[in-house]
Amino acid sequence: MDKPFQLGSISIGTLKTHELLPAFLPHINPESDDAKEAQAVLERIANNDWPQNINNWEEYQAEFDTADLLQSIIDQIECPPFVYFGAQEGDITDFGFWVDHADVLELMLSATENEEGDAFITDDGLLAHDGHDITYMDMERNVIWSTV
Repeated sequence: MDKPFQLGSISIGTLKTHELLPAFLPHINPESDDAKEAQAVLERIANNDWPQNINNWEEYQAEFDTADLLQSIIDQIECPPFVYFGAQEGDITDFGFWVDHADVLELMLSATENEEGDAFITDDGLLAHDGHDITYMDMERNVIWSTV
């Protein structure tokens, strides 16, 4: 069995492109065009071939394009069911994988419990909820992620 998916932070306390890109890249296909472009940006930053201050249109455009690249990478990051990737609620500098509590609540309010009465059946798994702890499992009850 693979290691359970890990919820939580992957980058804390920064919105700097040169710090976010290395944190995000391991979570997308390394052969994608965006991954290759991000590697090129990081190399330019490492070689001091990147604008330090935005003083002209070209530097502004480079930073703007990099922000678009960062968003494109964020959009490619895949998450298990009931999880989203992004900034933690209440802290825009804490990026990671977080439980989508609205989706969990929606399932709990609309779904029927399974025959054992301890988990909610989803399209491809089970969501168990015990107080504040939530666990998502595949149909064989292998843990995908857990807040425990």
